[in-house]
Order: sequence, then C-alpha cells, then structure tokens
Amino acid sequence: MRDVNACMSIDLVNGVGNPGGRCEKCPHYQWGSKENGVGRACKEIVRAYILLEYDQLPFEFNIPPTSRRNFVTYLRRLAAKDYYPHEVITKITLKKATNQNGITYSQAVFSMHSALDEVMRERMEKYALDIQKITRRITLTENDESEEVILSEASNEEKEAEILGNFEEASQSKDDDLPF
Repeated sequence: MRDVNACMSIDLVNGVGNPGGRCEKCPHYQWGSKENGVGRACKEIVRAYILLEYDQLPFEFNIPPTSRRNFVTYLRRLAAKDYYPHEVITKITLKKATNQNGITYSQAVFSMHSALDEVMRERMEKYALDIQKITRRITLTENDESEEVILSEASNEEKEAEILGNFEEASQSKDDDLPF
C-alpha cells in the first residue's frame, strides 16, 4: 500500500505529492480506505507552530483529527475578538474523551491566556510571516527520492533573499576572538 504521508495538503482541499490533486476525489481520503476498513487512510492533521517563551525556534505541533474541531473553534473565537493566533499567548490543556467504541483518548483544548503587548505583537507578526515562508516549502519523500514542493508563488531565490534579509551577518573576526 502507498505511504499516504507522500501527499499532504495545507488547506485540506488540494493535495501535493503522490497522488496529489483534489482531496475529496482521492481514494485515500474516503471513509473506509484504511487497511482495516475503518476510517480514512489520509489523516486530517493540522500543523501549528508553538514558540515557547525562551526558545528561538518554534516547535511543530501536529493537531490530530480528534482535536481539529477544538482548534478551529478556538481560531474563530480569536477572530471574533479581532486577534490573530500570533498576537496572543495560547494555553493548551488536555481533556479526556471516549469514542463510540469505548476507547479513551485525549483531546487538546485551546484557550487564550492573554494578549501580547503592542511591541511583542509587532515582533510576533514578523516572526510568524518568516516562519510561514519557511513552512510553505515542503519536502516529499517516497521510495528514497526527495522532491521539494513550493506551496506559494515566489521563487526559491526570492524567498531565500527575503528570509535571509532578516538576519545579520556575523562579524568576520579571527578565531581567537570567539567566545567558545
């Protein structure tokens, strides 16, 4: 059976990779397509990026299908209050849930802890745009062959120049001047 991770979709409408195309028409997206005949072979996982207070790089947080509705509801609540997700501190907790077969699992629950001050909002807006540019570039791997897919309109060179333009070049000092 084909590795369904060889295809992905940012918008849950169009798949990129193999098989790619419209998700609704893909046989892996249909109910009953899993090997055991229950559920979908393709999972609706939402990628979110979490920046902890003292870290420079975000963590990728894959929100499973069982928590997707909670996440979408949270985003709608933020939008109703006129906030983007990068303008607030989000609290994530777990709640116990049980499916119709009696299997217990955890669901992620999202809530707004507090809004960022204006200075941090501006910094996080720029940071979010930079992360978005990086994450719109994905590498699909199937049968030991890699294929880079760009999910936006700008060329690789334009993106790299834009992203790298936000970094300072290190001074060209001698090795004796290094702090380590």
